[in-house]
Amino acid sequence: MNDKIYCMHCGSLNNKGDHFCIKCGAPLYPEQQGPQSNYQQTKNPQTENIFQSATRTINSWTGEDKSVSINLSSFFSQVWQRHTEAEAENIFIAGTQSTTPSLAEVSSKPVQPWLYSRVLVGMMIAVGLLYLLINAFGNHLQLAFLCVLCISVPVTLLVFFFEINVFKNISLYLAIKICLIGGLMSLIVTLLIYSILGNDQQLDIIGALTIGFIEETGKLLVGCYFVSKLRLTHVFNGMLVGGAIGAGFAAFENLQYTQEYIQAAEQEAMLRAVCSIGTHAIWCAIAVAGLVLVNGNRQLTFSNVANLSFLRFFLCAVVLHGLWDWTTPLNDLKLIVLICAGWVVLFILIHTGLREVKFIQNQINAKGNRQ
Repeated sequence: MNDKIYCMHCGSLNNKGDHFCIKCGAPLYPEQQGPQSNYQQTKNPQTENIFQSATRTINSWTGEDKSVSINLSSFFSQVWQRHTEAEAENIFIAGTQSTTPSLAEVSSKPVQPWLYSRVLVGMMIAVGLLYLLINAFGNHLQLAFLCVLCISVPVTLLVFFFEINVFKNISLYLAIKICLIGGLMSLIVTLLIYSILGNDQQLDIIGALTIGFIEETGKLLVGCYFVSKLRLTHVFNGMLVGGAIGAGFAAFENLQYTQEYIQAAEQEAMLRAVCSIGTHAIWCAIAVAGLVLVNGNRQLTFSNVANLSFLRFFLCAVVLHGLWDWTTPLNDLKLIVLICAGWVVLFILIHTGLREVKFIQNQINAKGNRQ
């Protein structure tokens, strides 16, 4: 029994090393003040608005029972600043054996990414130039135009997730490989599941949720492979790997749907590119980051995948995906709301990742003081 621990909330027996109770999902070590800490705190719901209450609820899935303040002006502040080529190169060379910082050197300051915006601008310039050339010289470059447009936002999101990985322990080469291989693998797994279960779902609420479950499961299975293979232990790493898989999936799917709409290919490519800002990359980043959070530094097992704390994040991704596919009145407004909802969950996970960094560094400092 020395390798077991009882949950203080429901009394269920868990393995030592688990972060969350496998039955009720409560943190097993709330006193450690780590990324899954502070589960029990004084609540004052009367002073909270709906948004704060929502962020408190989602943040409680990570083990911290308080609302999260999302400061968009601070988060995007570096986008408007001037940056040099050397600064961009320093970001892109992160993650190699010689450029990965030690845990003590990892920054716990609020993340302020900016390089992704330059990538997006570059992609949009390429799209604009190709469009002008098509109008001037005919449709000879239409295929190039559609391909660049379809992958523009997924590529931007890949750079975004690479940039916010404060541990800087995954190289751009590996991130691109995960995007290409993971995106293709997740598409293949999803198609295999469809071939078994059938792909005749209607876009009512049940059919849409079924599609969301199948596609998120396909991406999650590939995410589990990379989490296990790379032995990922940090929330930011999970976001990067999940975001890369989702970005690859989105790029392939955008190309697939665009070629099906021959008569309106440009409009379809533009719509799917814009919508990519809040779809597969975000949903998969949420699911894989939640998996890494729950799994901790242990070998990935089915019990961790079946853990209630992780299932909350996974079902969140499924519901966001299902609602996205559900045909409803005011569909454009619905998509905007779902994009915002996905990013709110992502910002809460970024907050959790920074908590994790502070927890690790506090442990390092405490160990140094004891010595």
